[in-house]
Amino acid sequence: MCIRDRYMGAKNKEYGNFRLSLTRMISRLTGRVMGVHIPVALRPSLYSTFCKFYNVNTSEIKAPYSEFDNFRAFFTRELKANARPIDDQQNVSSLCSPADSTVLAFGTMDKNLIHCVKGHSYSVGEILCGPTEVNTDPSKLFPSLTSENQLYYAVLYLSPSDYHHYHSPTSIVLKERQHIIGLLNPVMPSYLLSHKKGLKDNERVSVKGDWKEGEIALIYVGALNVGSVSLSFDKDLKTNAAEPWVNAKDLKKDYKDKVNKEGIIIDKGQE
Repeated sequence: MCIRDRYMGAKNKEYGNFRLSLTRMISRLTGRVMGVHIPVALRPSLYSTFCKFYNVNTSEIKAPYSEFDNFRAFFTRELKANARPIDDQQNVSSLCSPADSTVLAFGTMDKNLIHCVKGHSYSVGEILCGPTEVNTDPSKLFPSLTSENQLYYAVLYLSPSDYHHYHSPTSIVLKERQHIIGLLNPVMPSYLLSHKKGLKDNERVSVKGDWKEGEIALIYVGALNVGSVSLSFDKDLKTNAAEPWVNAKDLKKDYKDKVNKEGIIIDKGQE
């Protein structure tokens, strides 16, 4: 990239200021460090220390420490078969938890607001699509929403000790994806309680689709040192880029195409 390109990117009113975000730079540096090769002899002591510090259940880990080439591989480790059985997997009218997590909030939409953390509320459009949609009527985002039904939400927090894969909570036909560029502030509950903008300012990825009981949206929020969000069915997604304006045209993606005429089908429990 030439100097002029960098200058033009920095002038971009919507994305340019994110290039100098300290939390984004720290998270990219962390990503590089986590990708550094670790000698086999050092792996057991390093990984076991991490597990003891964060109280990780090591009995569930599928592979031995020696097989994790770097810390990124260990952090995104797989679990043994049946370590996380999918509850009522054949029942597509029910929902299961999409990940190891702590439930921070659960409820129904209240006057276009969802109450994510005690005392902190965000509009549905803002958290789902970004700040430009803060005043958008939820019925425009969820056409099936009427006065006769309700929009439910749940806020889940993954801690460093948790298994960091996420699974579909039910069978979904995904229609679209939106990537919201943002900061990468901490998301631990203690931080969110004192920082009202914690979730809505952070970079995140939302996917929308249909399930047997109506419409559904999943929002994956990045955090300090965990700026990479990946979806197994969407290889075009690139988060926490050094120059976020470069991929601005790819922030929205329609999953309906010639191959997937209705959208991408994700089974209950699928990653």
